Amino acid sequence: MAKLSTKGFMDSIGSGGGGKFSKWKDKGKTVGWIHPNIGIHERSNHGVIPSKEEKDGKVEIRNRRFNCVGKNCPICALMAFASKQIADGADKDELILDGGSKARYTLGEIAGHGDWRTNLEAKTEYIIPWIPRDERDDDKPVEILTVTEGLGYAIRRVIESQQEERGEKKGDPMKTPYAFKFIYKKNEIPMRKYDAERVDNELAPIDSDVKEVFGADESDLGIDLEALTKPGEPAKMMKAIESCWDSRNITFGEFEEFAGIKVEEEDEGEEQEDGFDEMSRKELKAFIKEKDLDIKVYKSMDDDDIREKIREEYEEEEEEEEEEEEEEEEEAEEEEDEGKVTCPNCDEKVKAGKKYCPECGEKMGKKKSGKKGKGKKGKAKSNKKKVECPECEKMVKPTKYGKCPNCASRLDVPF
Repeated sequence: MAKLSTKGFMDSIGSGGGGKFSKWKDKGKTVGWIHPNIGIHERSNHGVIPSKEEKDGKVEIRNRRFNCVGKNCPICALMAFASKQIADGADKDELILDGGSKARYTLGEIAGHGDWRTNLEAKTEYIIPWIPRDERDDDKPVEILTVTEGLGYAIRRVIESQQEERGEKKGDPMKTPYAFKFIYKKNEIPMRKYDAERVDNELAPIDSDVKEVFGADESDLGIDLEALTKPGEPAKMMKAIESCWDSRNITFGEFEEFAGIKVEEEDEGEEQEDGFDEMSRKELKAFIKEKDLDIKVYKSMDDDDIREKIREEYEEEEEEEEEEEEEEEEEAEEEEDEGKVTCPNCDEKVKAGKKYCPECGEKMGKKKSGKKGKGKKGKAKSNKKKVECPECEKMVKPTKYGKCPNCASRLDVPF
């Protein structure tokens, strides 16, 4: 997606969450400057899609968060497809995507009838090139901040206040740079987790080193914001969806026909479009040093081994960002559950003070006789013992669908 002007950022309204990714939330705050020449970018990012992939001869599930394509987006099409199937009479509890413990979606959840954990709807995120005041790396002076709408709102509030006080130009941090302080309060309720303040020039002076960074562009700094914000590739998104498609009654072919996007087989020698395949061994080693990647290169490794290590490192950075967002969402869910009690019959959360459970209809405070160990649909809880999964070679307890919770492979057990 395109770079935002200050006005574009001020007018933007987000929904809901290359370079060195910042770990500022671990410290709870950061002081610095938004790079005035590179500016703020935005992207529309979907919820987690599980993708079954082969690595080192073993199948594993990876969480993938794709940027929305827009008009021909496979994930948007998947949500529309699920809604149509339910409208046509399909069972909303039909399992569609099974990524084991990573992610699992029913038809209803894909259609938007679930909670925040299964929400696939694209949300606006802002990508900010950040120059930290403290502990700045001279070799990599610009960090990448992935900002959700909570902090985006706080930043807009600061800019609006500065423009009212100092005028439109002097209050614009892209035209007249000034420092910000971003604050993250881990234990606060979601709407109060983020805040932003303007920092006085005396406390954050723009010295010659900062001015030098201001004058550098993306290529000088080794930053590629286009790679972080460009729309996802429909073919890769469809392949991820197909890899974990597990419905017994609705075929992937039906969805493929609905979406109008065909999954084409890749040539074995097809290169990934990240630029690493064009780099020589010397250039790859220089890239690792420049980006401060935690990778050791040995003589026994060929160039493709090095490229794979670099790609894995970037994937880990993205997954850490996702885990942070998931933790925040879990905290929000816990806050939502405050003031609720668990029904002894169906294990659903019920508002305290209710005499009867709205889910199963049974009286609260007393488990109905003859239904010990049963859920709200009357299905007995599983007592399955652990078995060895032939794919991931681990001892696992089968899911209620008779599958491995780690890699979603079907196990030879009754269910």
